[in-house]
Amino acid sequence: MYRYVLFDLDGTISDSKEGIVKSAQVGLHAMGVEVKDLDELECLIGPPLVESFHDFYGLDEAQCEEAIRIYRERYTKIGIFENELYPGMKRLLKELHEQGVKLAVASSKPQSSVDRLMKHFDLTEYFDVVMGSDPAKPHQTKQEVLALTLGKLFGIKPEHLVSCVGEELDDEAYEEMKKRADRIIPTGEVAMVGDRKFDMIAGREFFVDSIGVGYGYAADGELEACAPAAIAENMDDLYEVLTKERAEVFHGRGVKALVKSIRVLIPVVLLYVLTQLCYVIMEAGITLLSEGPMRHMAPFIAANSLKIALYYQAATSVICAIFFYHMYKKEPPVFTSHILRRRYLARFHKLLPAIIVFAASLSLFLNGGISYLQLIMYSDVYEQVESVQYSVSLFSGLLIFGIIKPIEEELVFRGLLYNRMRYYFPKTLSIIFSAVIFGAYHGNIVQFVYAFFMGLAMCYLYEKFRLLEVPLLIHALANILVYTLSSLGVLEKTFFSPVGLSATFVLALASGLILWSETKKWKHIVLK
Repeated sequence: MYRYVLFDLDGTISDSKEGIVKSAQVGLHAMGVEVKDLDELECLIGPPLVESFHDFYGLDEAQCEEAIRIYRERYTKIGIFENELYPGMKRLLKELHEQGVKLAVASSKPQSSVDRLMKHFDLTEYFDVVMGSDPAKPHQTKQEVLALTLGKLFGIKPEHLVSCVGEELDDEAYEEMKKRADRIIPTGEVAMVGDRKFDMIAGREFFVDSIGVGYGYAADGELEACAPAAIAENMDDLYEVLTKERAEVFHGRGVKALVKSIRVLIPVVLLYVLTQLCYVIMEAGITLLSEGPMRHMAPFIAANSLKIALYYQAATSVICAIFFYHMYKKEPPVFTSHILRRRYLARFHKLLPAIIVFAASLSLFLNGGISYLQLIMYSDVYEQVESVQYSVSLFSGLLIFGIIKPIEEELVFRGLLYNRMRYYFPKTLSIIFSAVIFGAYHGNIVQFVYAFFMGLAMCYLYEKFRLLEVPLLIHALANILVYTLSSLGVLEKTFFSPVGLSATFVLALASGLILWSETKKWKHIVLK
């Protein structure tokens, strides 16, 4: 466990994008540089502005000084408060502080701005040292700020620290200097946490472990190129790196097993209760109408009871989907930042063809396997379910089972149940348990087998992509494909034969291996 942790501020503790880029836009505009896309200015978050204005926009020294003056004029009045803590950061800092870790801020922002933000976010009590750059030294580097921070943290003069700033050392020479550094400060117990290469380089040059945060504003590959001790993508990962304790242990500390179980299972219980309540209300309404104003419609209702039952189900699912969507939106965010979500969306788009092939082939193989094993013979309940499902037109069936039901079930079983499981329990246990509940919810052996294996696949890919869109796409595509082929009478003739089973198995295996080989590279914690 690290006993001393130094944090960068912008992009590490707080998401300061809006205030920084809008203020920078004003400063660049004054220099004749027009930038309309604010995302383009993300490169300015983290390093000293004088370097960024020169490197990215070619401003000379005088222009940089003037642009920074105009930037600070807006930023100190408005931009500094266009800022918010990353989700979970305050809890992380509080926990580290309570465990006796000495915390410090080492930021390239002016000291006055750092102090104001610490007070604004009510974080001052957690930090032993809060260090920003000296306004009188506009070209102060991250290494200089870090030296001042380490000096204050350990009560020594910065010039007494051992540093390899500006030196090119081979591994042997670096280790020799590190031994000298260890005699002055316990470098092995010190970590520098930041989101840009400047933080990683500064940490290395003072022989302390550099910890990158992948939710910040580094370009793809920027942190990895600096060979940090670790890269964490969210607060749970960061907690594990800094304390060497699993995040689910931290979340579960002091929480009784019964409380965990209740919180995890509440979405499924609510789904069942809401579904039954809607059924009762709708049936009571139909009964009242058919015995009153719509008495003449009683024969029609009796003749179309299966269709009406299915439309009951569809209406109930719409109501439940709306309810659970609002519930899901109130859950802690899956992604720490929009930067991280953008990165995972890019991965999703890249692997979309493999996901589509995998969803289609796996669903067809499982249906063929269930038919081959003749599981339907052991479930009268499934035969009743099947008669209801295919009692409506193809269009209505696709709307209900291809869109409405997948949205409802993914919100409950992946968005709520699985996410809550992952908060308290390890990944493998969460995937298996949520798949079991997903299968059991369907109420018969045929759908249990199908939903269990589909649930395993969807949970695994949701864990890797962290996008609810992934299991939703797989669920919807599988339902649409199977429902369409079954309605047209093609499924049994084509895919339930040995050849069909073999072909779908090979496709599912091949596309699954592609997804597995790609996603296994995306470790949430990358250790050196």
